[in-house]
Amino acid sequence: AMPGYLARATLKVFGPSKYAQAQCIAWYENDYTWVISGTGDYSPWQINYASWSGTFDFSRLDGPATYSNAVYAATAAYRISSGGTNWNPWVVYWRDRVCH
Repeated sequence: AMPGYLARATLKVFGPSKYAQAQCIAWYENDYTWVISGTGDYSPWQINYASWSGTFDFSRLDGPATYSNAVYAATAAYRISSGGTNWNPWVVYWRDRVCH
């Protein structure tokens, strides 16, 4: 299950109507963890450094796993996904066809 602090942050940012899909992306992208991928993707939503370093503060997307950082990461995912309406930037959505 999604850790409580992360679930609360996700619900706060995405709201009830987009929560399940945002939760699904975070699970399939990074198992809800803050581990940085080998391709430079950060946070449970795997925000790509090369694509977004001029837009977001990656020191906050690198953890630690706190509610405040989770809200920040969820907000970044919210902005990238156009308010939870376009998940095409995430490989698990377009290639793996999950979280639809």
